[in-house]
Parts: sequence; C-alpha cells; structure tokens
Amino acid sequence: DWSQDVQLCSVNEKGDLSTNNVSTDFHCKYQEGQLTLVLHRALPLKSGNSSRYACKLRSNQGTLHGYTTVQLQECCGRVESSLSSRGPNCTFSNVYPDGDVHWFQGSQNLSDGSVSQSTAKSVDNGWLTIYSWLTISGQETRSDVPYNCSLKSPMSDKYIASSLVPKLIPIKGKSQEQSTPSRAASQKTRTTVLFVLVSSLFAWK
Repeated sequence: DWSQDVQLCSVNEKGDLSTNNVSTDFHCKYQEGQLTLVLHRALPLKSGNSSRYACKLRSNQGTLHGYTTVQLQECCGRVESSLSSRGPNCTFSNVYPDGDVHWFQGSQNLSDGSVSQSTAKSVDNGWLTIYSWLTISGQETRSDVPYNCSLKSPMSDKYIASSLVPKLIPIKGKSQEQSTPSRAASQKTRTTVLFVLVSSLFAWK
C-alpha cells in the first residue's frame, strides 16, 4: 500500500485495488504486480505538504517498507503579458523555486539598467508569483519593435518561460469603440421621445 500520514491506496492478496478518496490530487493503478501512485498536482516542499510517501509490502514472511520524497523540478505554470501606456508588464504564476525576469526589445537586452525595471513577488502554498514591469516613455511604447519578458531559473541558469508582449491598441481605434455605445444610446433616446409624442397625440384626439 501507499500512504502519506494516511493510507492512500492498497492491494489485497486477490489483486483488488482500493483507494482512500481523501483527495482528488492522485490516483493509483495496479498492473503486473506493481502498485503505482500517480500524483496529479504536487505542491512545493515549502507548502507544508512535504511529508514522505511510504510504500509497504505485507506478506506471510513479514513486512517491508520504503520511503520517498517528491522533489519538484524548476517550473512555471503560466505567463501573461500586456502593454499599457506606462509600459509592458508580465506576470509569471506557479513558479518554483524562484526566477529572475529579463526584458528584451527585439535583440536588445533591457535588463542592463538602461530602462527602469520593477519586480514584485508573492507566495501562495509554496508557489511563487512574479510580477515585473518596465517604466518607459510614450514614444518607446509606440515602437514597432516588440517586447519580450523571459524568466530565468537560478537552479539551471536557463530560461524556463517567456512571453511576447502584444502591441498596444491604438488610441484612435479605442475611442471609436467607446463612442459606439453612446451613439446607440442617443438613438434609443430619440426613439423613446418620438413614441411619447405619438402616444400623446392619440390621447389628445
């Protein structure tokens, strides 16, 4: 059987598999005399759920057991980026164990201090969220050269995630989109007034 503080799953002498449904983060399978524990979602060790997993074999000759600890590799679950009038920004979510954000514009590395870069980090259940942004002038924001944010892991010194920042929507186009509901509302108001006038005319007759 497999256990972590409580029993997770076991197989009896007939080969019947039973699972303790204490969580949906795992499932067990039994094939050719081998009981396998499959984890769907493993948390970082700092989350507090870092107890060792125990595997036990019971037979008429006694009991054998072994322990193992799940160690996550460097990873980044999701990256989102956007461009505003103040500059580009990126959010790296579900990062482990840590990372440094490097900014590029085309082939130019902007993390050399030539552009003001800010970074904020937060931790939730052992996972790290890294938010980084550049403060640039409006002229640089309108540049046709795209921005790219990349996350470098301190473990391997390699980039594990990156995102190409989408271009800023032109202000003119945005104004046209915002003005459309106003014209519709104005037309609706004129229709309502016309209906009231016609109703009043019939009532007067």
